[in-house]
Amino acid sequence: MAKKSAKRSTPGEIRYRAVCTNCGTFIPVNSGLTKDGKNYCDPCCTAIQQAPIVPPPVPVQPQVPFTAPSGALKVLCYILSLSPMIGFLLGVIYFPQNDPALKKFGRNAFIMMGVGIFLAIIFFIIVLAAGAALGGGVSGANFGEGYY
Repeated sequence: MAKKSAKRSTPGEIRYRAVCTNCGTFIPVNSGLTKDGKNYCDPCCTAIQQAPIVPPPVPVQPQVPFTAPSGALKVLCYILSLSPMIGFLLGVIYFPQNDPALKKFGRNAFIMMGVGIFLAIIFFIIVLAAGAALGGGVSGANFGEGYY
């Protein structure tokens, strides 16, 4: 059986390895540039290498989406913070912020929430004691015999 020989180039034949990504010309075997997986011919290669390098854009620091309340709104928020749910929500929203005024407002909302819980417990104890003292009978309920 005859052995197949590899196809060899003739002396006048030019072999190409790829096509330029920019201009579409054929790139000979021993020239051009491959950059980032793309092939470029010699003229496009020099244009790419001489192009100024543009730094990536610097991310802009976002503005603070909100500010701490002031004046009458601040007083109203502190009064509403006596409710544990509202105090907790205001504290969770404002305390993690980087701005010191927002952080202080959030901390104060947490404090007012604690004061509200303390006042609720004291009020519950007072009402319980008043009911026991003024209600008569066993823990404020009248238990008697017979049918009513």
